[in-house]
Amino acid sequence: MTQNKMEWGQVRQKLLSLVSHKNYTPLKVNELLNEAGVGEGNHKLGKDVISELVREGVLISIKRKGLVKAGEADLLTGTITFTKKGAGIVTITNSANTFYIPKGETGTAMPGDKVVIRLSRKRNRSGESYTEACVVRVEERRCRTVVGTYHERGRLSFVTPMQSSIPMDIVVTDANGANVGERVLVKLDEWDDPSLPPQGAVTELLGAADDPQLDTIAVIKSYNLPEAFSEEVIQEAEKSGFSDDDYVGREDLRESFIFTIDPASARDFDDAVSLIPKPDDCWELGVHIADVAHFVTEGSALDREAYERGTSVYLPDKVIPMLPPQLSNGLCSLNPNKDRLAFSIFMTINSRGQVIGSRFANSVIHSKLRMSYHQAFQALKSPPGASFPEWEMDADVVSLLKDAWTIAEKVRKHRYDNGALHIDLPQSFINIGKDGKIASIDPVMQDPAHQLIEEYMILANEAISRAVAEQEMPQIYRIHEEPDPEKLAELEMVFIEAGISPGNLSAPKMLSRLLIKISDMPQAHLWCMKALRSLKRAVYSTSREGHFGLAKEFYCHFTSPIRRYPDLIMHRIMKGLLVNNRNVITRERMDQICFQSSDRENRAISAEREIIDQKKIRFFQEQLEADNAREFDAFVTEVNNFGMTVELPEAQ
Repeated sequence: MTQNKMEWGQVRQKLLSLVSHKNYTPLKVNELLNEAGVGEGNHKLGKDVISELVREGVLISIKRKGLVKAGEADLLTGTITFTKKGAGIVTITNSANTFYIPKGETGTAMPGDKVVIRLSRKRNRSGESYTEACVVRVEERRCRTVVGTYHERGRLSFVTPMQSSIPMDIVVTDANGANVGERVLVKLDEWDDPSLPPQGAVTELLGAADDPQLDTIAVIKSYNLPEAFSEEVIQEAEKSGFSDDDYVGREDLRESFIFTIDPASARDFDDAVSLIPKPDDCWELGVHIADVAHFVTEGSALDREAYERGTSVYLPDKVIPMLPPQLSNGLCSLNPNKDRLAFSIFMTINSRGQVIGSRFANSVIHSKLRMSYHQAFQALKSPPGASFPEWEMDADVVSLLKDAWTIAEKVRKHRYDNGALHIDLPQSFINIGKDGKIASIDPVMQDPAHQLIEEYMILANEAISRAVAEQEMPQIYRIHEEPDPEKLAELEMVFIEAGISPGNLSAPKMLSRLLIKISDMPQAHLWCMKALRSLKRAVYSTSREGHFGLAKEFYCHFTSPIRRYPDLIMHRIMKGLLVNNRNVITRERMDQICFQSSDRENRAISAEREIIDQKKIRFFQEQLEADNAREFDAFVTEVNNFGMTVELPEAQ
């Protein structure tokens, strides 16, 4: 009797159903297929599905036992990063949970690799129990090339990696003509024995390590950042467009006064806002987001590329966009005086800064004014009746902007009253000169203009997440889990030792109140940094865990689809809801996107920090050697037997 041919999704569902059962025990491949009801006639397909589930980290193969579902044994899969001292930090797949891996227990893992770890419980000298982990094996080698400086010592050739997160030198088997002190790209050999150092061959000579003009290209290659778009992607972008026919079924907002506020140097405008007074001292806030989903359809070359990139990367002297410029700076950008397709969130806000109603619509807008943060801030602090004709801002526009800030202030206060964290750290913008060196370090002020847009975008993200959740549909949440109790206890001791009574930080809203309490102290910067380091990292997840830092039960990313892939997915979900389509995307696919997007976000952050650190090191080295060296105010953050550690707020 011939068995009916099965579909990929059908086999996948049968396998997942079986391994998720509470009574499941590990089975070998053929046993698993037979037990799941996948007969011999479908075994080849079944084995392909199992291979994919293993690659995705959904299943783990345990030697001499069989296949188990990740997270349901003492083995877990995740992505590993390294501290400068060589210890590992593994972030578990589809989770914000992290585990510390002691130096010497990381095996042959390299930064960014997908690894399998084993958990164990140990006790410290005080008898307290704690969890420790070790790397069992590298499941997927993602770090295949390394950028660093070439050295020779006797007959030994090696490369010191540029990435501070790679805590070991690479032994060079083929120098390919490299000179000592040259920056090179090394292709790594297979590395299976942790008792031996990793090895590799030089494949590209990048130039002198002390040439600052090579810093950016070195970071791009070091983090394997994608620069050029494929011909297929470019052609698809160039064919994109819209006409009056695309306005059908959209709310026409082209006559509404809609404006944007962005950095002066911005080229892509994701979001615009509008504000209309309503009865009973209420306002209708409109947040209008570029309708990227109209142009980037599921499964297209543009979509596949955006998924792979995950996010735009912002280096001091270069932007690597998620989407081609034809879209990111063109059709999708909410440029002034241009008709643009958008997705609009309308929220009714009462006199206390609370959202009391919301609605959503596909729309077409025509932004009337583009403001920079500087221009908006000047308008906000201007006297009554002021106007700025040089910026096309008459008195009515300035008055509306002030109303917008009054509302945002109330929204902000309401958020802090609910327990949102007030972490106000100094930030700076690094200007790079033509010689590749830092030309200036300029402070970035979190003034009311920045805060206004921030509050409105947070409201929009929350409104979208809540609307999807109310329909009991899966979504990509932006979660920020509560800190570990151990971290909070350590933070309490830091404040107590400094003579500050923190209260019980594990109690709701206490950390928020403490940060507000210390915000005017001279050491506020130091305390905020210590508080920040006690927090978990925000990630993407299909599980609703809330956002601790923002004090939001429902939260997602929606307002930046030009530069973040999860936002694009949430647009597709919302557009589906408007036409009662609840099957836009499966939860399994969203789990994959959460992991991929969190990983790509971490890569982007690491690359941005790496290049900034490189530039700052050069800058301060020159200052140390200069006759008229600049003086900087500094905070002492740590004192030990070896000296002390300081932070320079001006250079953060």
